[in-house]
Amino acid sequence: MGTSDAKLLEQFVATFDRLDDLSSFQFEPPLPPELTPAIDPNDWNRVCWQPAAISTDEDALSALHDRIGGVLPRLYEQLVLSYRWLEVDLQVCRLLANPPASDLQPLFDEMCCDPVMNHTLEPANFVRFALAPDDCYDPICFDLNRFSNNDCPIVRLNHESILCNDELGDIQLIFPSFRDLIFAVLEIAD
Repeated sequence: MGTSDAKLLEQFVATFDRLDDLSSFQFEPPLPPELTPAIDPNDWNRVCWQPAAISTDEDALSALHDRIGGVLPRLYEQLVLSYRWLEVDLQVCRLLANPPASDLQPLFDEMCCDPVMNHTLEPANFVRFALAPDDCYDPICFDLNRFSNNDCPIVRLNHESILCNDELGDIQLIFPSFRDLIFAVLEIAD
């Protein structure tokens, strides 16, 4: 990973606590110690967490590539190999969790946790990596059909079309690339 991309990802991850309260309810599975959980002093039912710089071996990508049937934007791959976090609301999307583990299986589980959604997304070459903001269930996906220069467009799909009709419905381009999504988040956080 180049120095400039490493710095960009560091800045991106640093926005998490400016855009989200980084908390989780205690009745959810216990937070991994790597995310430095602490009880919220204002609400004892919530636990606060922090993203963690945890390096994962590049070989972990091979298993992820096999499971999704392709590669992901290189900058996203560098992000998931370098940091771990829980679901975080970045205002442009809610980034799915990449919890601490020795591999990327928990991330894959997050991406593919909805079998009905996957039934429509996978054959169409869309990989869900986030959800729409504001508690909307619309998937935010990498459009692997238009992958070039180690990146691809970021699209939003209507969850009702997928879940009710097994069809994609309207495909809304929200960013030309994952790099553009990062720049938008950095701008919002400033």
